[in-house]
Amino acid sequence: MATKKRAGDAPIPKLLDGVNLSRTLPPLMPANFISRSNLVDSIDVRSPGTTLIVGPIGYGKTSLVAEIAQRNEGRTFWYTMVDEDTAPKFNSHVIQSVRNIIPEFAPWFVEDLNIDPMELITRFSSELASHKGDFLFIVDNRRSQNAADFAIANEMIKSLPNNLHLIQVRRNKPDASDTELAPFGNLQTIDQNDLKFSADELMTIVNLSGLTKQSAKVMEILASTQGWPAAVQLIIRGIAKGVNFKISAKQISSSIDPLRLIVEEFVQSLPFEDKTFLLPLSIVDEFTPELAQAILGSSYSQSALDALASEGTVLSKSIDSTPVYKIHSIIREFLYQELSRNESICADYHRLASLHFERDLDATRALEHAFQSKDFIRFEQLFRAGARVYAITGRGNDLLRWAKYAGDETVQGQIQRQTVEIGGHLANLSFDKAEALKASMKLQSRGTALESFIDRYVALIDVAINFSIGQFKDFEIIAEIAFSDDVFAGDVDFTDALFVLRRLAGYYFVTDNVEKLEEVDQQAKELLARKFSPLGHVHQLAVRALCAYQHSYYQEAFESSRMALSLSNNLEMASFQAPLDIKYILARCHYEFTDIDRSYEIFNDVIGSSEKNQQWVWHCTALSFVAVSRAQRGEELEATQMLRGARDKISLIHSKNQLHSILDRGELVLQMISGDLEKMKLLIETSLPGRSTELIKLHILRAEGKEWDPSNGAELPERTPRQRIYKYLSQTVHAYETDEELAITYLTQALKVGAEVGAKAVFIRQRELYPLFHKVAIRTPTFYNEEISRKVATRMQEIESKKGVPPVLTKREIEIVKHLDSGKPITSIGAALHISHNTMKTHLKNIYRKLGVEGRDQAVEKAKTLGLI
Repeated sequence: MATKKRAGDAPIPKLLDGVNLSRTLPPLMPANFISRSNLVDSIDVRSPGTTLIVGPIGYGKTSLVAEIAQRNEGRTFWYTMVDEDTAPKFNSHVIQSVRNIIPEFAPWFVEDLNIDPMELITRFSSELASHKGDFLFIVDNRRSQNAADFAIANEMIKSLPNNLHLIQVRRNKPDASDTELAPFGNLQTIDQNDLKFSADELMTIVNLSGLTKQSAKVMEILASTQGWPAAVQLIIRGIAKGVNFKISAKQISSSIDPLRLIVEEFVQSLPFEDKTFLLPLSIVDEFTPELAQAILGSSYSQSALDALASEGTVLSKSIDSTPVYKIHSIIREFLYQELSRNESICADYHRLASLHFERDLDATRALEHAFQSKDFIRFEQLFRAGARVYAITGRGNDLLRWAKYAGDETVQGQIQRQTVEIGGHLANLSFDKAEALKASMKLQSRGTALESFIDRYVALIDVAINFSIGQFKDFEIIAEIAFSDDVFAGDVDFTDALFVLRRLAGYYFVTDNVEKLEEVDQQAKELLARKFSPLGHVHQLAVRALCAYQHSYYQEAFESSRMALSLSNNLEMASFQAPLDIKYILARCHYEFTDIDRSYEIFNDVIGSSEKNQQWVWHCTALSFVAVSRAQRGEELEATQMLRGARDKISLIHSKNQLHSILDRGELVLQMISGDLEKMKLLIETSLPGRSTELIKLHILRAEGKEWDPSNGAELPERTPRQRIYKYLSQTVHAYETDEELAITYLTQALKVGAEVGAKAVFIRQRELYPLFHKVAIRTPTFYNEEISRKVATRMQEIESKKGVPPVLTKREIEIVKHLDSGKPITSIGAALHISHNTMKTHLKNIYRKLGVEGRDQAVEKAKTLGLI
């Protein structure tokens, strides 16, 4: 269990990607901070319970909870929530806030884990309950009223463990009953009346500031604030700095917004040195010492910065190793208003900030400050890079916001703007809007110098959308157009071309076209060698992972996908660029290495994330694999329900697509497991082409008595290890019916190839060959063969344990069992039902397997017991 400690006593654990550390630590309180001991003492923070601290800006809410956190060091988690926090960022900040105190907390959490915030809170609460001691969780909610807030507050409260007290800091009280806010009964609400300074506190502040001899006018002004903490502090600090307040108590008490009135007076009367120092820094909402130095140049002084932060009236400072400073929001507003009166000086400071952010690889803020500096040539240069960042991170609204600056009012300029707008709609997953604008832009470009560029750009958009929804008609033709070069394209680092190759690789992967996949893999390597870029590297690694997996080079596929995922996370790739193909391969590799739990965890992430990001090909592909896997483990009903649910979802997609054929291929395997030959014959016609489809065609031929000669191997390729494994397995299955020795020979060959590439799960899925694996292990007792034999035995036990559930027989199988009860010979039953001898043998094998029996008499008896006949 975790040992309670101060955050400063040990280094902060590894920072999760995308986390702003300062928002997971309490703010540093100024040395002259006025303690509110009486109010803090009145707040009961025993566990479990909920405390709401509610009030407008300037009422000292954050200062109050910071004092609570200071009193409870080593057991307080802190999270400052802001408007920019997406669901993944919320998840990462919550976990980081706890790991600051309990470093080993939530080992299951990784940055790329796709999990709903409410589910995260449930798992978080469950794990925290296992830790000894009582804890506080302070959530300082800075989100604006108009922000789309998470529906997690109630979930957090409902799932509170007995050792946690939740403190929520908000501007408004949640719309919920007391029972909902505190199901355990320990609810406290501190509102703005409680937050106001009392008369005694006001006098204490005056005395500590040495202002007891000030005039009655000053005391009258202080009294007019009615205890508003921010107003009181500003007036006291201002007077201490020599500010001569010209406003009267009457003006303050009669003002609609008295705080703004006081702040304006305070800023206007700041000492010259302080104001000169602060004015340039008001162009940013927060800054590090490095940024401050970049903006201030020779005027920068660390001691001056720390002195202002220590005094606390104007600046706040975080407590992490690289401190972040913030000018209090209302003061910053008035400082910036004053700075903006001199446009050229203001623009110069924005230019300096933009250069800093460009060096710091922060494209968004570099772009924003370049625009504010009115350096539009530099803005256009940055926009090209920034637009790509927005597109790959799913920030379509930012693209739409800046689109109007992407071109002038000429036809060419309007088309340029439309390309940015389409990119914004695509990043927002608004495919219908992108399609509509694409058609308009294509028509508008006819006869212009941009016509060929627009044709290529439209094809690039089609590649993205068509793959997302599984529209594979003419996919290769469209990809070829998108892959072509164009003088206006500006694809100097080939990232667009590599994106197209990545989608082609995904298409060839799901259709099992190994030869084409190899070609794409080679093209991707060559392009990356010509011009390296981080984004291009991600695309190339994704292609390599897909190709390596198809060859059964599982370790290489695993390493390539893991590296690609790490780079994708660094680039914060999301939306239609979310790394779902990479995660799919990673899950398949874990499955092949028989790490089934981790595999299912990643598969579930892919299934959920692909639905969220409308990447339906990977949704259907991942879900089909999991469904087949569950059926092979004896969970056939659950597998069928999974596929049915997926069909319901994709039926809502109105564009033509081949998604149902991906699901048909999954259901085809399910029907082979259940032995329903008639349904298999129907599904084989609609299933997406691929290796498994071709193998099942051979299975159907064999079941119908139409012999396939496995000796020549003409129907099955064997160029890659994967192909050789499946060829030998098919030959094993065919031989097993008549020649067990030959079947063992083929299976031994398959296992030899499997050992070379590390394949395991592919063998464990072969349920009808289970008895042979043990025999091979006895005859050829290698470590690998014995491991496969043990895993097969474990899988057999799992399947046996599920036999308490009544087996599902097809209508045809039930009909056969009824005839078995008649005592007629098998040949007569087959003739009566118009079933060939080989098909009859296949049906009987499936019936006996499902019922767990060894012959016809036992089958009849078991079927009667279960009420099947």
